[in-house]
Amino acid sequence: MKILNKTKNGFALIEVVVYIALFSTLMGSAAICAYSLLESGGRTESKALLLQEGNFLLNKISFIVENTHTISTPSLNSSEISTDNTLAIVPFDISLGNPIVFSIQDNNLLIARGSASGYPLNNSFITLSNLLFTRTRDTSTSGSIPPESIHTSFTLTLQTRKGSTLSERFSETNYLHK
Repeated sequence: MKILNKTKNGFALIEVVVYIALFSTLMGSAAICAYSLLESGGRTESKALLLQEGNFLLNKISFIVENTHTISTPSLNSSEISTDNTLAIVPFDISLGNPIVFSIQDNNLLIARGSASGYPLNNSFITLSNLLFTRTRDTSTSGSIPPESIHTSFTLTLQTRKGSTLSERFSETNYLHK
């Protein structure tokens, strides 16, 4: 009697189906992970752009306020605190323009020098809202000239490429050097 010795030269059909299913599952998971990484990278980039824009605007206002001789608006009459959505100042260096005015128009922060029309400081795809300048005079301190400050606050909003909205509130207080 002769015994046939069969050797296996390949995969069975069920093994091939199982391997294809496992490979498809792994590739699907990898695609989902890659998409999530790209999505979060875009959101992080948008958030960084929003923070950079807010810090730029605060620094621009801070530079002008710290070199201020007189503030016209918001005005302090008999009160020790006054708020407005426009800031008009007279700088020490009048070659910068007299006055320098920060205001909001069409969701943009505008700067105007002298009698010239204003131009926007923020990017066109970032909108600005809730702009408020608060001027205070601290009369509780001793001294001949009570210190004055300008508190600036605003909200920036950015529409991402995917359609979601990012908003961030910015604020800063600057003291006048007189």
